[in-house]
Amino acid sequence: MRLFRALVGVIVLVLGVPAAGPADPPGQVLAGAAVVDSTWHVGASSGQYAGDPVLEPGSIGPYDPQTPERGVEPHQHSLTSRPSYGLQGRESVRALVIQGSDGKRVGLVSNNLYIPQDLIDRRVAGLLAEHDALVDLGLAPGPRTGITGSNLVVSVSHSHSSPYYSTPSWGPWTFQDVFDIRFFEFYAERMAEAVIRASASMVPAKVGGSVSYFDLLQRHSFGPEVADDGTPAGFPEADFPENRSVGKTENEKAVFVIAVDAAATGEPLATWVVLGLHPEMLSGNDLLASEYVNTMFRFVDREVGGVTLFSQEDTGTAEPAKDGKSQPSAVRAEYSHREYAQVERAGRLLADAVKKTRGDIESGTPEDSEQFSAMSGDFPVGVADLRLAPPNLRPSPTVSNCRAEKAFDGNPGVPLVGLPDCVFPAEELGLPGPPVSPRVGYGALREAGVPVPENYGFPSFVSLQESDQVHLQAIRLGNIAVTTCPCEQWGDQARNIRSRLNKVPGDLWDGFDWTEHARGEAAGTPWCRQNSDTTWTCADPRAWDWDLSGPVPRQVWDRDLPPVSDLAYRRMKAQIHNDAAGWDDLANLQAETDPVDPAKIKGNFTHEELTDFAYDLVVPIGMTNDYWGYIVTYREWERGDHYRKALSGLGPHSADFMATRLSRMAANLNGANLSTVNPKDVVYGPEDGREYATAQAIGEAARAYIPAYEATLPADGGAAGIERQPGDIARFDAASVRWTGGDPYTDTPNVRVERLEDGAWVPFADGSGEVQYRTWFPQPEDLPAWRAGEFAWHWEATFEALASDLELVDARGSEYRATPEGTYRFVIDGTRRGLAGATSPYHLESNSFDVSPWDGITVEDIRVDPGDGTVSFALGPVNHYTYGTPNTYTVGPIDYPDTATALDIYPFISPRDQSRNLGPGGEQFCFACSFRPWADTGRAVSAIVTIERAGGGTDLAEATLGPDGRWHTIATLGEGDRAFVAAGGVLDEFGQVNGAASASVG
Repeated sequence: MRLFRALVGVIVLVLGVPAAGPADPPGQVLAGAAVVDSTWHVGASSGQYAGDPVLEPGSIGPYDPQTPERGVEPHQHSLTSRPSYGLQGRESVRALVIQGSDGKRVGLVSNNLYIPQDLIDRRVAGLLAEHDALVDLGLAPGPRTGITGSNLVVSVSHSHSSPYYSTPSWGPWTFQDVFDIRFFEFYAERMAEAVIRASASMVPAKVGGSVSYFDLLQRHSFGPEVADDGTPAGFPEADFPENRSVGKTENEKAVFVIAVDAAATGEPLATWVVLGLHPEMLSGNDLLASEYVNTMFRFVDREVGGVTLFSQEDTGTAEPAKDGKSQPSAVRAEYSHREYAQVERAGRLLADAVKKTRGDIESGTPEDSEQFSAMSGDFPVGVADLRLAPPNLRPSPTVSNCRAEKAFDGNPGVPLVGLPDCVFPAEELGLPGPPVSPRVGYGALREAGVPVPENYGFPSFVSLQESDQVHLQAIRLGNIAVTTCPCEQWGDQARNIRSRLNKVPGDLWDGFDWTEHARGEAAGTPWCRQNSDTTWTCADPRAWDWDLSGPVPRQVWDRDLPPVSDLAYRRMKAQIHNDAAGWDDLANLQAETDPVDPAKIKGNFTHEELTDFAYDLVVPIGMTNDYWGYIVTYREWERGDHYRKALSGLGPHSADFMATRLSRMAANLNGANLSTVNPKDVVYGPEDGREYATAQAIGEAARAYIPAYEATLPADGGAAGIERQPGDIARFDAASVRWTGGDPYTDTPNVRVERLEDGAWVPFADGSGEVQYRTWFPQPEDLPAWRAGEFAWHWEATFEALASDLELVDARGSEYRATPEGTYRFVIDGTRRGLAGATSPYHLESNSFDVSPWDGITVEDIRVDPGDGTVSFALGPVNHYTYGTPNTYTVGPIDYPDTATALDIYPFISPRDQSRNLGPGGEQFCFACSFRPWADTGRAVSAIVTIERAGGGTDLAEATLGPDGRWHTIATLGEGDRAFVAAGGVLDEFGQVNGAASASVG
């Protein structure tokens, strides 16, 4: 069959992609969605933050003597990064296919890759063409997908903690690991399979979309800056309060939702979530992890139903502000590198916003009526798909873009050495400049109007970009427009596209301008003021804080920048607001330079509103199809050298290159006839066929290589079975099971926890971040046994029973705040490798274990009031911590445990005093104590005092919490009476109790 499929692939490659005519008749919108597990092998490094490997001489894989218990990863999954040794959360590929009432289709794939790339997407297109050809020949079941490279959108989450080995371009290897042909084909096949399944599940559907304000997780990636000329630059870390409404936020802090429901029943089929926040909340703990996106999937899938998909809008980040104040301290939440429990917290908050926005769509009550498309089952679908040449003065993309002015000043930048940044050796090494500065020559040339290039860079084709063509797409879903940028898109670009295509005339967004805002010291105080000598004094955008004295938090800036010249001020304004039209004309050599005269500067964006061809909802997404780096605005390109500029592959007008073409493509789908291509685009046309052929060649090479590689793998030693059974636990503990399974190349175990209800086992938790597992690789001395097929692979999984301040949801969609008491078990499904390369599944069920409430509440200092005979007491435990500082921090009144002994198999799990946040908000989070969001402290809801009367008999007296923090009874003790709090007499909000009786008083 492999040979036949390869032959079909060759036929498709030679003859072209089959026509995409779907079998379903036009007239009603159809939609289908599917999820395919895409969890790669334990042993692969866990993304950008994976540790560095240690290679022992003669070893076949990385081995770190500092962590010898991990052993040697024998399958060569990691070459430049430390291998993972376990899994925190599984990954999935998700697909949505929509067919309009005009019979045209579009397919969306949502995956968890680090960056989008052209070659793997073209391989997916080839696999879909192969499938459709087999269907046409009657050799494959199901309908044709009707999805080709021209109507397929591939959107990546940009997770920094997922394996990424699918690009042969060597630039990303500096952040990830090197290309692995096994991973390339594995991931392409999973994406194709998701589209095939989605196409096979299509039913009559209706689609709508809306947006909600959401500002709980994001900030701008680099925040406020100061340009080389001293003018304010960058972006605010937090939104200006006067702009806190959807569509008017500086950092695009909103969540977009496109809802797809079954037309007949109204049941959700899919929920497409778009948010400007890339996943970078975890550190390099060497576990395959699922980040906040996958956690959000778990909540929305279970609580809403259907398939949830994710795309990134602008490139927001969870990184804290430089001074830790991106939100007022009273509401501040820390997420950047704050580990797994905070990832779940972020997923919960986002899921709540998604559910709210989805409800707005279904009820027709949007938060912003100017960004809303009502549910409809009758609309056309359109896809504009273009592969364009770079700008006229950029024959090929570049990286490490260096400012030319420094070269004229005797300090030339070296673009490649500091990849991706530009390195200036003299500046870095502190070397003196030349005795006579040649800067006069540079300035004189510019003043004379000579278009001296402002920047130069290193060609990045094959080092970063896989193609010289820029792949752009615009999608029409009736009254919804979606534009796709192969880039890390800024909020300015996204907002510019939205302002061009929305139905509000006159709101064209040129880009963020600090001078258009007050500095907050007092109403109307301008950001910049002109001095008597014509210079300008502006507030320093970096020097701000929150004023919490009023009912609404207010931002204030309390420091000025040094004065700048009137020319510098006017040039700053021109770089933002001037019309960019004509910057790419062949006759305009100033596309690569910044004219001295502000009137001649080509600014951020072309001033072109397309209101006559507008949409009800415009959703600009980034990180799709291919990667052309960060796309900064012209202002941000010209303000100086920085990391994001270094990755802008299309030069100083990258943002307008994208925004103008994407907006016109979307408008053309709605009746316009605007130019989007030029003669240079035609010249680059042959690149399309070369790239497609390259992708299929890699895929066919993988099909030949993978079976040959797998034939060399030894059998797994031992026999599948449970080695150590779980024991009973209380909340704030973890159950664990240990078993013999298969090797990590063959076995990616699917471990779940089931709960016994009414005599039947039902799903409760799974590998989406609720159940973790790890393995142990062979030690160097075990490698001969592994090669001989005698090495037994040991695995261990853990499951935390907890109480949480969040609303959690189990595998059947039932909400809970504390793991329900009851009887549970682990269920494990995996695969083992036998003799001659044969593989076989195994299924294991552990013994049952019980989960009970935590009984660690303590009753302390119980006493009788001598004045009135009432009884009072305090609750605990109350603990005091220093966290390595001179200060003492009190946590209580009921301080819950922070970690579980069973979690010790994960070495990064640490006690509270290593990870408690000491920020000004007083957050009580233990970030690295558990995988799940445990509640830190509890609150009692009832307390009963037992009174033994001297004359015989017993009374139960209710106690209530007083203003002094102690619990008091109304009942009083008489002569000879005794009182105590019995075991179980105190109950907290989660159902926890005191396990021991208090002392007796009276």
